[in-house]
Amino acid sequence: MGLKADAAVEDARALALDALNAGRGIDPIYAVSVCDRAVVLLTPLGASETLADVLRWKGSILRDSGQHAAASDCYAESLGVADAISYKLGRAHALNCFGTIAQCRSELKAARRWYRSAQRLAGELGDRRLLGMIEQNLGVIAATEGEWADALTHFQTALASFEIARDKPALIWVLNNLGRLYTRERFFDAASHALDRALRIAAELGDGASEAIVEENRSRLFLATGDLDEAEEAATRALGMASQRGDGTREAAALHLLARIRRLRDRSSPDVVAILNRALQLAQSGEDRELKVDILRELAYTCEDCDQVTRASEYRRAAQKLAGGDASQALIGLSDIALDSASLRPT
Repeated sequence: MGLKADAAVEDARALALDALNAGRGIDPIYAVSVCDRAVVLLTPLGASETLADVLRWKGSILRDSGQHAAASDCYAESLGVADAISYKLGRAHALNCFGTIAQCRSELKAARRWYRSAQRLAGELGDRRLLGMIEQNLGVIAATEGEWADALTHFQTALASFEIARDKPALIWVLNNLGRLYTRERFFDAASHALDRALRIAAELGDGASEAIVEENRSRLFLATGDLDEAEEAATRALGMASQRGDGTREAAALHLLARIRRLRDRSSPDVVAILNRALQLAQSGEDRELKVDILRELAYTCEDCDQVTRASEYRRAAQKLAGGDASQALIGLSDIALDSASLRPT
């Protein structure tokens, strides 16, 4: 590759890395447009590792904005480029990314298969960073399936890897998930420590997407401890960040929390149904099935509080149908946790 081509590749990579920073901040639409500019620079040069990376990073920006179908298309393009040039690390990252999409869609068996494939290849390549990402993603699946001990082992293994590497972006996600797990197990001090640390790192890095998710989980922690004022403040902050980013899925999650808080304060409040319906409307634009199920269940509980038995039954049946007969509750909203190289701001 000539000097001009080399310069174009470096320019495209720099553009894409800037896009990742914007995508994790408050402007994912701008970030996607910047990735597109990078792709335009790279495409005439043919298949390359940088092109595979940029396509994958664009996919992750889209995924973190709730656009899972578009993200999956980008991952498929990235995988095709990686395979065309035998870029094995790019293939491993793409397989992990496909796992995150399956996870976002609550397709846990498929997600585990993707992760195991990525894990085998990452192990062959000796890429400890990617192995740490996969460990944490497998931990989320274990937690979702109620395998708490396995989840803790996966999270702690990932945490140790990222502590050694001093990989701050990755630490946010693992600490976030540990916070959720500790909240579930009622280890509230440990949960508070993990989530507060995650929030500090996210703020330090200007990672608005992560800040919003951690605030959601802090709100859940405060709900568990009965501190409704703190829960409301955290959920309101999460809502503001999600609104700035134009992330309808995370807006829906924050509104769901605010509706629950309002309902706990006043079970006869007429505002709760309106808030939940708005949350459901926003959630419909994304593919987070668990979130939609949770909102429908909350609507059923709210209607029961108001003696609207028929409406409550309708919402409950809709929730059961969407959940596919699975009555289990996920520990962690699946779109919250998918960890890949874009989440880590690769270099």
